[in-house]
Parts: sequence; structure tokens; C-alpha cells
Amino acid sequence: MAHSQQSRHTEQREEPTGAAAGTQQVAAQHGAHGQSVASWTAVGVIMLGALIMAIAVIIATPWLFVVGGVVVVLGAVAGKVLSAMGFGVSGKPSH
Repeated sequence: MAHSQQSRHTEQREEPTGAAAGTQQVAAQHGAHGQSVASWTAVGVIMLGALIMAIAVIIATPWLFVVGGVVVVLGAVAGKVLSAMGFGVSGKPSH
């Protein structure tokens, strides 16, 4: 008898409410969020540009900071171009 009560207890799950329900809903909507060649390329290049900019600040070289900024912009453009070419999350060319 104790086993049947335990199995009934484990079968009944309470649905999350409030913030927990919202978090699960967002996670369900964004299951493949950012898992594409376009997004990984964009993030990688942008991080490289940020690293260049950080090094430029440390060694006080303004021209190198500008180069890092250009790399950041190129990373964003590369992500958009790759997404338009069909390497985004949907796999279809976007507008």
C-alpha cells in the first residue's frame, strides 16, 4: 500500500507558477536560440574585436582601439550576411 501511495505522489507534478512558468515558456520558445554558424561567427569575431580594444586601452594605443572597433562592426556584418545566406537558425535566407 505504501508503494501505491508513493507512485501516485510521484505521478502528480505541480505546474510551476509565476517566474518559474515564465522561464520555462521562454526556454521553450528559444530552444535553438543562437545555435548556428552565423551566430557563432558573429560572437567570435565581436569578442576578438573586444579583446583588441581592451589591449589597446592597456597599452594606450588609439589606432589599435579603432582597429578593434572595426573588427566588432565586421563581426556584426558577417553574422547578418551569413544569416542571409542561410546559415542562421532557420536555415532559410532572411530578409
